[in-house]
Amino acid sequence: MRKAIVIGLDAGCLDNIMPWVKQGELPCLGQLLAGGVYSELRSIIPSFTAPAWTSLFTGKNPGKHGIFSFFKYKNHSYAREIVSAYDIQAKSIWEYLSECGKTSIIINVPLTHPARKMRGIVIPGFMAPDIPTCFPPNILQELAEAQINYQLYSNYEGKLVSPEKKVEGYIAVAETRKKATLYLAQKYDWDFLFVQFQETDPVFHQFGKSEHSLRLYRYVDKCVGELIAKLGSGVDVLIVSDHGIGKIKWRFCLNSWLRKEGLLKVKRGERKEISSDYARAKRYATTLSRIASCLSKIGVTSEEIFQIAIKLKLGFLRGLIPRQWLEQLPKKQIDWSKTKVYCPSASCWGIRINVEDREPAGIVEKGEEYQTLRQNVIEKLQRLRDPAGELVFDKVLPREEYYSGPLVNQALDIIFATRNTDYAISDIAMRQIFSPFGRSGHKRDGLFIASGPSIKNMGRINYKLDILDITPTVLHIFGLSIPTDMDGRVLAEIFEPDSEPAKRPVTYEDVEERHKIKGKIRKLKNSGKI
Repeated sequence: MRKAIVIGLDAGCLDNIMPWVKQGELPCLGQLLAGGVYSELRSIIPSFTAPAWTSLFTGKNPGKHGIFSFFKYKNHSYAREIVSAYDIQAKSIWEYLSECGKTSIIINVPLTHPARKMRGIVIPGFMAPDIPTCFPPNILQELAEAQINYQLYSNYEGKLVSPEKKVEGYIAVAETRKKATLYLAQKYDWDFLFVQFQETDPVFHQFGKSEHSLRLYRYVDKCVGELIAKLGSGVDVLIVSDHGIGKIKWRFCLNSWLRKEGLLKVKRGERKEISSDYARAKRYATTLSRIASCLSKIGVTSEEIFQIAIKLKLGFLRGLIPRQWLEQLPKKQIDWSKTKVYCPSASCWGIRINVEDREPAGIVEKGEEYQTLRQNVIEKLQRLRDPAGELVFDKVLPREEYYSGPLVNQALDIIFATRNTDYAISDIAMRQIFSPFGRSGHKRDGLFIASGPSIKNMGRINYKLDILDITPTVLHIFGLSIPTDMDGRVLAEIFEPDSEPAKRPVTYEDVEERHKIKGKIRKLKNSGKI
């Protein structure tokens, strides 16, 4: 019986892993690299958890699955809503397998909450609540009865603790992930196993490429080794990530630039009262809160408070003030009645146009004005240079030139990717357009490693693979046809010539024909003929 395992390392990338492997710090990943095939895995735009993992496990671009960001934007509203599994408009690997009678165990994969009914087990991952809705519903209770206290997030999440404690929290979460996977995969029959380790992303955001990050990676490497040793005998294994991570040179305040270009106007928001909960915070947080509160009373916004802190070389203080308190400071608000273009979120890598009859206070007419304005903004961004004289953007495109599919109209109007992903996009309308960043942020090139009885021992591939290729490749391993509306391809070049996946031709399923057949069957059922 053919099996396959996919292990996800969020933000994993060769630039960070390879030096540690060469130093002997990550023996399991080193063994997989030495005995299989590997390369960079080019992520989707934007290279963030929600759209990237969804693209990976559907094999389709956001224009077909509907996840463009952590948020969704509705017509006739400026409000954003967090996306969930309800918003995914495409099938996942395990849903295709389930339809063909294959059983899957899916653990901690982002954006799988609430879990959909399928053949197997789903414990949702990132973006789910602390106690997620799983399938079957009693699976967490079963783990608890087996003395596995499953954790979705670290106990130190959002708390001001030492780096050592922070990493301990991440290790504890990774341990429960490993224990749950071993317990379920050893107790139940399965064909496909997909487990994801999310902690490899936040550790880099907080500590960069440091001993703290290495400490976590050492432990995750041991987890991967134990999973493969106990579950992976005679099984093809793929190690994948949603994107990479590395040092970012500049912060680019996009809305500030749009403001400078006369395309965005702001007005001062109202101050909110600070709740008594924060008065019980630690002494430094209370002191900082009082200072900022005094400034807010004379009309200073949260953005301006932190501009002052940065100039005084006190920018680190931002991390000491609770996020909930920051949300109560007055902020500069966009004046929609005078704004034509805006960036709604730092994680969207795009721009939205304030269109009449789509936005509540839209002022840009559809048709010629929209097209002319959009092209003008694209051309200006394509020419934009940073303070060092370097071009900022690698790509700036209308949404329909990057995405394809029936859901393209849900995307932002302009899509972009910065040069070498060296710029952290900010949606804050500060006065300073560019400022040095120097911290870790997402990069477009993630990680792909494959090893197993069907996989060639060919080392590094000298070209980048695509995140959309994972789903069709896994489907082919199981002998399934690839839907014709899938964007990725089968990575046929990674298979050993004498292996079954290599000998078997890649086949495709006409999606439109399938829909027609289903429609005919539905009509026959409704008429009572079958």
